[in-house]
Amino acid sequence: MKILVLLGTQNKSFHRLLNAIEFSNFTTDNEVIAQIGYTKFKSEKFDTFDFCSQEEINELIAVSDVLIMHAGVGSITNALKLHKKIIVAPRLSKYKEMNNDHQLEIMEAFSKKGYVIPLIDFNQIDEVIKNSKYFEPIEYQSNRMNLLNRINKFIKEY
Repeated sequence: MKILVLLGTQNKSFHRLLNAIEFSNFTTDNEVIAQIGYTKFKSEKFDTFDFCSQEEINELIAVSDVLIMHAGVGSITNALKLHKKIIVAPRLSKYKEMNNDHQLEIMEAFSKKGYVIPLIDFNQIDEVIKNSKYFEPIEYQSNRMNLLNRINKFIKEY
């Protein structure tokens, strides 16, 4: 199985997720590559890179079976549009990975709709990866057009 890890462009470290991956068992039997952004990390088990173009990210997503990523809306929706299985691991403020816990809220919202698999307890990462084989994400429906229609209706009424 090919697994792509995406930490996005947030300028705070996300060592907690990378350490969980480094010490997991699934890296032995699977091909793992990680876009680590500003996080300084060297792995003995998987390849890492800092940044690349959106086109290159899309190519990596296309050939991946499962994605493990931070809870960035852009990253999640981009992968959903490419019909991928996504495990979302939110950055948390208590670990100084973010200033607040909005990523937890984002993960919960996408998880409740059946789009993604939540990963809160990083000690469960092997089990979550194993169970991802059976996860069939709901097809992503953007709310953008609904929002634009409501704005247009509002403008026309006033």
